[in-house]
Amino acid sequence: MPLVLAGATSGSTTIQATDAVTQTITLPNATGTVLITNGSGIASVNGIQFPATQSASADANCLDDYEEGTWTPNQGAGLTVVGTFSSSGSYVKIGRVVTVRGLVNGSTSISCSSANPICSNMPFASPNDSAGSFFNASLTAGGVVDVSGAIVYPAGAISSTAGIYFNVTYIIS
Repeated sequence: MPLVLAGATSGSTTIQATDAVTQTITLPNATGTVLITNGSGIASVNGIQFPATQSASADANCLDDYEEGTWTPNQGAGLTVVGTFSSSGSYVKIGRVVTVRGLVNGSTSISCSSANPICSNMPFASPNDSAGSFFNASLTAGGVVDVSGAIVYPAGAISSTAGIYFNVTYIIS
C-alpha cells in the first residue's frame, strides 16, 4: 500500500511501518532536501541516489540500477580514415535499458563501407541485434546502424565526412 502524507508541510513527519520500524521523513526544507531517518542514520536525498555498485533486487519491479559513464569506441575494420583516428562515447544504463552514444572521427575525413564495423568495444554487449541511428558531422545525412554484440555496423555506406555520430538504445540480459 502506498504511503500518502496528505496536507504535510515542511517539518518532520514520523511514520510507523508495519514491521515496527519507525521511519522519520523530514519533508523538503528551504534547500529542497528530503531527510529520511531509520534509526541508524540519516540519508539526505536531493533525488534518487544509487550506490556505486548495483544492489540487485530479485523483484523485477524494483529500479535498483542506474549508471552513467564514458567509453572509447575502437576503430572498426569497415572505416576508411584519412588522418588521425579519434573517438569518444557516453552511455546511460537504467535497469536493463542502455542508451549508447558514440562519435568516430578522422582528422581529415572518415567513411564506412556498408555492413562493415564502424566500431567495437561497446560498454554493454547487445544480446540481440538492435537498431539505432547515425548522422554525419554536418548533420545533413544519416541512416540506420545495427549493434550485434559489442560491434556497431551501418545498414548502408557512410560517405566521407569529418565524423560519424551514432546513438543506439537496447535491452541487455
